Amino acid sequence: MALRKEPQRRYASAEQFSEDIRRHLEGLPVIACKATLSYRASKFVRRNKIGVAAAAFILVTLIGGIIGTAWEAHKARVQSARAEQRFNEVRELAHSVLFDYHDAIASLPGSTPVRERLVKDALEYLDRLNGAGTSQSLQRELAAAYMKVGDVQGRPYTSNLGQTEGALASYQKARAILELLSATAKGDKQLTRDLATLDERIGNIELRNGHFDKALESQNKALTTRQALLLTDPTNKSYRSEVADSYLYRGDALQVDCHKLECVRQALEDQRQALEIRQALAREDPSDLQMQRNIAQAYARIGFRLAAIGETTHDRKYLIEWLDNDEASLQIRRHLAAANPTNALDRRNLGDQLMLTGNAQFENEDIGSALHSYRDSIEIFSALHLSDPANSEASRDLSFVYFRLARTNDKAGNVPEARRNYAEVIRIAQQLLAADATNEEDLRSIYASYVELSKLSQREVDLGRAIEHWGKVVDLLERIVSITPESKNQLNEKQGAYYQMAILHAKAGGGQVANGLLNEKIPARRNTKQGQEWREARNWFQKSLDVNQDMERKGMLNNDEVRASDRIAKEIAKCDAALKVSY
Repeated sequence: MALRKEPQRRYASAEQFSEDIRRHLEGLPVIACKATLSYRASKFVRRNKIGVAAAAFILVTLIGGIIGTAWEAHKARVQSARAEQRFNEVRELAHSVLFDYHDAIASLPGSTPVRERLVKDALEYLDRLNGAGTSQSLQRELAAAYMKVGDVQGRPYTSNLGQTEGALASYQKARAILELLSATAKGDKQLTRDLATLDERIGNIELRNGHFDKALESQNKALTTRQALLLTDPTNKSYRSEVADSYLYRGDALQVDCHKLECVRQALEDQRQALEIRQALAREDPSDLQMQRNIAQAYARIGFRLAAIGETTHDRKYLIEWLDNDEASLQIRRHLAAANPTNALDRRNLGDQLMLTGNAQFENEDIGSALHSYRDSIEIFSALHLSDPANSEASRDLSFVYFRLARTNDKAGNVPEARRNYAEVIRIAQQLLAADATNEEDLRSIYASYVELSKLSQREVDLGRAIEHWGKVVDLLERIVSITPESKNQLNEKQGAYYQMAILHAKAGGGQVANGLLNEKIPARRNTKQGQEWREARNWFQKSLDVNQDMERKGMLNNDEVRASDRIAKEIAKCDAALKVSY
């Protein structure tokens, strides 16, 4: 029924589908079958006492057969054949639930909780089977089950439950199983493909968690494996498509792992390579909708890279090219969403592209168009969130676009609305962190919102409120650094956050700030509050200096960064001079 060609004959919702599955499992009539007398009678008979007893006996026998398959092999040939038949029946059921049923509803709005139940039930069956047999095909199915569970738990860019640590653990279990199999299955191309897919999935999770070195390592491994496979069969469409995937995701990891311009240019080259391969595949099969989705994705990623290069070089040609790439992606995604109105992925992609287009319009100083794009994006993401509240990706999408809408409202002069937008970002991200406390993307969403709120308060000369917001920034950065304590970029951010807190306190104490440096302004008479602010300023400058000197001792700084310690020490001396004034 879920696969009927006529929309009116399909299930009306994922909940109705779920209810039919439940009724079927409980022996009750389902709406997928005609309510004939013989059908209802058969259901009724099965629910009678004798039928229940018989069913219970069969279930106990089935479970006993699963657990004792190895032992029953030593019995008579008839008993062994019967046990093997039961084993295969349960395995076939688990396989159907895991692949056929799950994949049939994966793109339906509101299906995330049902998908979770399906993959976990299937995994439970396969785990039991694993105790009764160790065939390679069964081990592969078990690895595939762990991969599916990981996808539902937290695969980035798709509907998931927001459990990134759980997803990473599931992917690693799947990879461990396949690595053991690879030791005795040399030259097995499908096994090699599956290992590369897991490396890609793990890399994307590591990127979301802020483990950039690990993310790049995993994506490089996946790309190397897929390029080697392609050399064995250069015309294989699946191999070509997977190489394009690896170029795309390595580009993501490259830009984040290395903020230098040459890294961003390499990321851009990778993602242009992905686009070129995907366009060639689409020309060979214009009816392939998934390849159209992949092309739109590549255009969007190229836009990211062009934006980063343009920001660094201040060359307007990159902005124009960024706008062109976003427009190309938007046209494809509008078409797909219109052609597949019940496909949650196509709706999500359209909402995402509207947000990215808004970003380009904002940078082009087209504030009115940016506001329009962001509001359209929020409308789509809100509807997706309402239809599938368990889907953390939909919530995260809302958080991202509210941040950009806030920034744009601020630019348009609507500061109260901007504050409300930032508050919405913080609310959504905090809800996500309740289920996934170490997710760096969500921590940074809140962090970035408090940075902007502090700036708003500084412009309004409300230093008390600015300091309060910046205190949240410091707390969040300390949480982020605690997750990856040896990251130079994050330690630099921490040192800078302490420094900025010191500047704010010094300013509240009567100091003047020019070009980020303190010029103390010490009136003849001071009050106790101003003295407290100067002491706070000195304390935060000292914290900033401690971080910088610790990094220097570890050999993490270049010459310019080492000299920053001298600059901070001078700021401390200015605080000491201010504190000598009697209060």
